[in-house]
Amino acid sequence: MKINKVIKERRSVREYKGKKVDKHLIEDIIAAVENKKGLQENIGVSFKFIENGGEAYEKLDGIVGYFGKVIKAPHYIYIASDAKEGYLENAGYIGESLVLKATDLGLGTCWMEINEKESDVKKILGIEDDREAIGLLAIGYAKRENKVAGLFDTKGKSISPLTEFGYPNIEVKYADEPVSSRISIKDIAYLKEWGRKASAKELEDRGMADLFYYMRLAPSWGNRQPWKFIIDGEKIILAVEKDDKVNEKVARIEAGIAMLYFELMSHEQGIPGRWQLKKLEEKYNVPKEFFVTGFYKV
Repeated sequence: MKINKVIKERRSVREYKGKKVDKHLIEDIIAAVENKKGLQENIGVSFKFIENGGEAYEKLDGIVGYFGKVIKAPHYIYIASDAKEGYLENAGYIGESLVLKATDLGLGTCWMEINEKESDVKKILGIEDDREAIGLLAIGYAKRENKVAGLFDTKGKSISPLTEFGYPNIEVKYADEPVSSRISIKDIAYLKEWGRKASAKELEDRGMADLFYYMRLAPSWGNRQPWKFIIDGEKIILAVEKDDKVNEKVARIEAGIAMLYFELMSHEQGIPGRWQLKKLEEKYNVPKEFFVTGFYKV
């Protein structure tokens, strides 16, 4: 399947069938991304397949996921990384590569964060790896395959359905297009400096209109779509919003996921290049509530 179709099919799945996934299939998925070149060299990223999801769910409930609400799944994949400069973005980039591979093979997944109780999680899952815990992926066959626009919409005040308000309060919005609730491409891309919105024609002239269309599908916690891009010649700068909805660790993992989508779709559109996680001398008038993660060099 072409990558743009995989990206369109990708969903965060919260309800799974009881059917087990063939162990060798998941091991093959992990093997396919374990040696994938990341955003930074010499940063080790490891995966551990948790085959008995039912047992893990009972033990992890209350200490993993949104407000400790674990998604019940037949299996999980534990993701860890060396803690070096750029490691969170790198882990998001590689971890989401695994998600897209699983999606292509007909499996559902969902990211869950691991916060303060990392040592407890490692003990429960029998993890002996000293690398820092990045997150846990629920994985299995999706119970439903509806096209959903507002995956994270709730009737309560929280941005996530996996909160103290509980599953019954999810206000699901159905639509034919998965991007119906997404922001416009004109609100994602700026030219030369912050706030100078790129028109659809300007993006089309640069061969980037489709690229930014698919960037709207990149997943983020609470569907907050926290990224902005500044197009400056051969450089495309990524800035990610910091807010009180997610911590910086999650925001940087989100940045890595956005970088993966941008790179994949850029290559799909015939625009070569690679991300560089470097500080920029140019300021571009980026507001203080955003941080710049690096730039894509065409």
